[in-house]
Amino acid sequence: MNTDWPEELLPTAEKINELLDRLEQHFMRERRFTSSAAHELRTPISELQLATDVALRARENPQRLLTAVQQANTIAEKMAELVRSLSLLTRQQRDEYSIKKETANLCELIRDEALLSQPIAEERSVAVNLQLPESQFIYADTSLLKCVISNLINNAFSYAPSDTEVLIQLVVSGPRQDSLALKVRNICPQILEQELDYLFEPFWRKENVYGTQHHFGLGLAITREASQLLGYELGVSKPAADIIEFTLTAKLEA
Repeated sequence: MNTDWPEELLPTAEKINELLDRLEQHFMRERRFTSSAAHELRTPISELQLATDVALRARENPQRLLTAVQQANTIAEKMAELVRSLSLLTRQQRDEYSIKKETANLCELIRDEALLSQPIAEERSVAVNLQLPESQFIYADTSLLKCVISNLINNAFSYAPSDTEVLIQLVVSGPRQDSLALKVRNICPQILEQELDYLFEPFWRKENVYGTQHHFGLGLAITREASQLLGYELGVSKPAADIIEFTLTAKLEA
């Protein structure tokens, strides 16, 4: 900043500089996001092209043709999933999502999402430890809330080592019992304390961690945006060196 400016203009100049810094950071994030999205699409597009090339050359070999078509279909589903995730994240970030609130039993939502994620848990030989009250009603957008709960549980099941346990706990506190904290905890020694802030960045994935090859790195970014739309806070911590814990906190509406 130019210190030769009149003293009365310095506060205004500081505010302008802060605004310009925020704009620059925003544009940098947008460029990184666009570059990462293009990179994520490049690999499946190449794989799809290869599968269709094989199919075109295998017209006289029905089995090989069928295999190539199945591979192309799997790749197309993967690309569709990426596009859906990108679309949802973009809508959330641009405030284009329409909030529709209703009363729901949060404990039932958690149990249902844990049950839906059971195939992932069984594949990984990961146990689930549900610590929930019998019921806890909440007034919220259930579609967004399911998205948050599902992503947190799927993330834990996907990254927890085999033969370990995922803890899903709902804590109700406060003088009026109006403060909620949903905790999802699993063993994950590979993620370091200094890397926690990166977990919510779109497309960020740590190499050599099980599960990264099956995900685009958008789940937690979407979860954070959905939490903010709900008016909740989503945090992550390392209670111990080998444990990671996500905590969703909310205030019950009167």
